[in-house]
Amino acid sequence: MITQDLLVGIFHGNILIRELTIDPTRRYQPSGQPRGGRRQRRVLSAGQ
Repeated sequence: MITQDLLVGIFHGNILIRELTIDPTRRYQPSGQPRGGRRQRRVLSAGQ
C-alpha cells in the first residue's frame, strides 16, 4: 500500500490492484453507534 496525500494505491507484488481517493469529510471507522433509525412497524395487508 502506498499513500500520497489523499490517494492510496493497493499493490500485489508490483501490480496495482486498486487506486482509491480518500474523502476527508467521511468517517471510515465505526463509531460504535447502531446503524439506521427506529424500526418500522410491519403492515399486514387486508387481502391475506
